[in-house]
Amino acid sequence: MTIEHFRYPKHEEIDALMRAARRDRAEAIARLFRDAFRGLAGLIARGLPALAGARARQRTPPPEISSAKEPPMAESFWKAAAASLPPHVQRRYAHLFEAAERFEPMLDFVLTARGRAHRALARACRGLADALRNAARALDAAAWRLMLTR
Repeated sequence: MTIEHFRYPKHEEIDALMRAARRDRAEAIARLFRDAFRGLAGLIARGLPALAGARARQRTPPPEISSAKEPPMAESFWKAAAASLPPHVQRRYAHLFEAAERFEPMLDFVLTARGRAHRALARACRGLADALRNAARALDAAAWRLMLTR
């Protein structure tokens, strides 16, 4: 069998295939983010009580690392910050400190989820790059074999 029997794709066909692959990849990434945000919205709607306790347990340092000079914080940062202000300022901004205390666990969760999603996306892109690199090596080897049969 000679090379004349093969039908090579035209440049327009290759471009169309590349556009379709990029569109499929973008849709898959969009589905991933959509599902993650729906899960996040569900957690926010439920109020994050269990997650807040889990995050507080995660933040405590192991006993061999902790210092005896620094006891663990008994009250939240926001309560301590509000208590350090003069009474008239405390009354004026009490609602903001309460809101900050409520939203802190949610913000921790969002930042953690963002970091995990970023790492997962990076791993997926790395796997795709490795697969494409291996395919390119296979195509290169096939091209060399075809060139040697001429």
